[in-house]
Amino acid sequence: MANRAFLLALRNDLRGMGVQFPDLCPNTSTRAVLDGEGQTGYLNCWDYLGTTVLNGDAYVSGSRQTYVTVSNQGTVQDITGTVTNVYATPIAALGIAAYLMDRVHPGGVADAGGTANPLTAAQAMNMSFAIVTAITAGNDLTLTDINVLLSGVVASTDLDGTAALSKSFGTVEDVLRVASGEVYRLPRYTILGSSLNRFRSLSERAVLVASQDSQVTGKTYVTNGDFLTVSENGYIECKQINAVGSVKLSLLGGSLSHWVGNITVKNPAFAYAAADVTPQRPRAMSFLSAVPSTGTAPCLHVYDQDGYCLG
Repeated sequence: MANRAFLLALRNDLRGMGVQFPDLCPNTSTRAVLDGEGQTGYLNCWDYLGTTVLNGDAYVSGSRQTYVTVSNQGTVQDITGTVTNVYATPIAALGIAAYLMDRVHPGGVADAGGTANPLTAAQAMNMSFAIVTAITAGNDLTLTDINVLLSGVVASTDLDGTAALSKSFGTVEDVLRVASGEVYRLPRYTILGSSLNRFRSLSERAVLVASQDSQVTGKTYVTNGDFLTVSENGYIECKQINAVGSVKLSLLGGSLSHWVGNITVKNPAFAYAAADVTPQRPRAMSFLSAVPSTGTAPCLHVYDQDGYCLG
């Protein structure tokens, strides 16, 4: 039974515009002690895919949705100081493509020989585009739906490793967390593959991590990435919304309903024409294209934690 709702902003210029939904219950400002966590607050959104500036694993500036390239793919590395024995990330990356590179075993459903390599950057980006296209259209993103999208890029791929041969370890909820604005980081020195660059499962990576000698290599290898925490640069707070009656009522005719579909918004911090773009005023973007000069574009879809689009 789904118990969490995800508010997925479809454009990057909504952040900082004070968009909120006061009819979600309980109201944060007026709730009683026993009402539980307040549900009202400002809408956040994920960044448009782009370049990320990092200092090691720490976010400095740029997009929190890294447009991954070949430089983000695993390279052959030595975790003991004696032999090259893993493929691991040479630099960090943030966002949905980084998440998929970390956790998805391409072709794993049919990988009987265990010879599949980790995702290439191009494959991860194409999977990202498939997911955000589905969100923009308001299509469901259940596990079955996501598996179809992933397999459209690399046949016989699943998200969560349910299939007998698959070593994937992603979740629908994680994908929705990233799409709602939470920031996922794939750190430097994350082990993705074996010495032959075969995709490794989480448990297989743990064995390799346990065998490392950081004093010799000067590096600390890890099994996987995770979401940024409140004390880290680049962290974005996204309120956890309970998928209760007030969400459905708000979608039917309340405040949420007014933001589903085409809405005209012009945020002064963004440019709505190419000629107006400056280093200080980036172009207002939806997931995959520029917001029209009118400022009118789809703004929001709401999903439950199982990936069903509620509106």
